Amino acid sequence: MLVDSHVHLDRYAAAERSLMLARARAVGVTRFLTIGIDVPSSRRAIQLAASEEGVLAAVGVHPLHCDPEPDWLALTALAGQPGVVAIGEIGLDRSVGAPDFELQIRVFRRCLDLAARLQFPVVIHQQFAIPECLSILADFRRVGDSGASSTGLLKGVCHYFQGDHDEATRWLSAGYQISVGKPVTRPENRALRQAVAALPLSTLLLETDTYPLPDRSTEPADIWTIAREVAAVKGCRLENVARTTTSSFNGLFAQND
Repeated sequence: MLVDSHVHLDRYAAAERSLMLARARAVGVTRFLTIGIDVPSSRRAIQLAASEEGVLAAVGVHPLHCDPEPDWLALTALAGQPGVVAIGEIGLDRSVGAPDFELQIRVFRRCLDLAARLQFPVVIHQQFAIPECLSILADFRRVGDSGASSTGLLKGVCHYFQGDHDEATRWLSAGYQISVGKPVTRPENRALRQAVAALPLSTLLLETDTYPLPDRSTEPADIWTIAREVAAVKGCRLENVARTTTSSFNGLFAQND
């Protein structure tokens, strides 16, 4: 049994999505966390959690999809719906063409405050913004923007991690887990593979980040390919990878299910 900790199921037509989930379930992938990137996609994620067995939802505003006035009332209401187990995908992104960085920071902080108030884990996206991201997360571990103490409440995962061991250690020291996807299967990603080899298995989650892109083809059933590679680089049994990463996912997310 395996879990795919990060997918965007709402981006697919119903027929394609049904076939994709059937293929995953046929090979023992039993749980899926489908991720919102704005209010409409968060709403669709909740609908999928209600209609598809084993699907959980995260709601949030992605840094590349933030605008000056997100519908915070709607997002807060969505976060309280059945099936929602996390706030995400949220974070910071300095990629070329990304929205204004100060706007991203404001939206990120509002999403973190919502997570702190609800005691929900967070799913973090970061691109070229590690210092700023970790600094803001450290603020929220001390005190939330609402003024209420949130020490120990904010936890979560750095999604689609592609960094080296030093970067991984910074995330772990901040209290966050690391989620790895298909990049770990590529021999040229030596630093990432070395990091995964050195990290405790209990700190890792697995994901496909399934999303329809012209230059990337992946689906939840591919989580086994990632698990096999993690087992290979760590020199451990595949069964141990499946058991431990599933347990870590359940400990982080499923307690809110």
